[in-house]
Amino acid sequence: MRELAYRRLMLSGNRVVPRSPLSGPGDPAAGGFRTALAALFPVAPSVPGGPGGLLRERPVRVGIEILAVLVAAVAMLLRVAPLPSWDVVYAEDNGVFLVGALAHPWDLLAQFGGYLELVPRVLGQIVSLLPLWDAARVYAVSGALIAAVCALFTYHASEGYIRSPWLRGMLGAALILLPLAPIEMADSGVDSPWYLLPTAFWAVMWRPRTRSGMLAAALMAAVRRAVVASSSLALRRLLPAGRFLVIRQAPHDWLFPRVQAVVHHGGAGTTGAAVAAGRPQVIWPFGVDQHFWARRMTGLGVAPSARPVRALTGPALAAALDQALGDRRLAAAAAELGQRVRAEDGCGTAVAQLEALRNVSPDERRLVADPRLAVHA
Repeated sequence: MRELAYRRLMLSGNRVVPRSPLSGPGDPAAGGFRTALAALFPVAPSVPGGPGGLLRERPVRVGIEILAVLVAAVAMLLRVAPLPSWDVVYAEDNGVFLVGALAHPWDLLAQFGGYLELVPRVLGQIVSLLPLWDAARVYAVSGALIAAVCALFTYHASEGYIRSPWLRGMLGAALILLPLAPIEMADSGVDSPWYLLPTAFWAVMWRPRTRSGMLAAALMAAVRRAVVASSSLALRRLLPAGRFLVIRQAPHDWLFPRVQAVVHHGGAGTTGAAVAAGRPQVIWPFGVDQHFWARRMTGLGVAPSARPVRALTGPALAAALDQALGDRRLAAAAAELGQRVRAEDGCGTAVAQLEALRNVSPDERRLVADPRLAVHA
């Protein structure tokens, strides 16, 4: 299983990144998986600004979206008649998933009918921890909320293709107002994954405009599991917890040997820890010495060609991740370099050099200390 340690990229949560090509016309690596990712995750065009005033304030927008989810969930609950959905439980929710949760707690990967029913089993496990007379209400509300959240995600994920917010609102509402939903799909746990299917389509076609969104899209496309070191709340919301562990920090010498590749900003300390761990690197430098270390790692054959952070896009990051995780030459070069570095006694060598200075005359010490007087063979 592929794993990735991602060093904090200091990504802005609301910047629109200009379009940057994934590879130049003469790039021999163009095509294949990279071209497919470029088609799936192009940088979205700027969407014309909506209404001004308070609606431009982020807290107001978040509040409106929460209200929209609640209204959609209530609409879902009221669509089931004549018996209210919160007074009935669908057959499999009770006889399969709730009973299974009571008999085998937290056995979430057990198949049913040849399918991995993860969402219904998670809901069944939650219901099993509550009083049984609340089972119908919990199942109904959970199913309605899942449909409402899927509609909200569809509204946002379709922004790169449908510029009008009203049309995107109609697209999300169509998911809530499916004519056949009250017959069996609405307000249940067992049928809630049906709402995830059209949502998955828009997840694949998602064209994020923010750097956090592009990072999330690239990680979800290129890796199966990742440790993300970031304090960004946007990343915590975007990255599914089942595949991505978002942390604030971790010791590099402990974490890096346990992953398959390291993405970072190119600082000297982080670069040295990745080299010592013997892992391929993906570097997006910001400034100062980071550009030097990025070029150096590329020259040593342990990292794909680095680009400045202003060129960071979802397709470019996904392509670099794909190369770092799939190129055996990078992995072999990184392992060999790490073995050489670990074999060095850096502290011992430094101590020996300092001890040698004890036997040097004062004039020789000044010669060593002043680089302008040093003579190189």
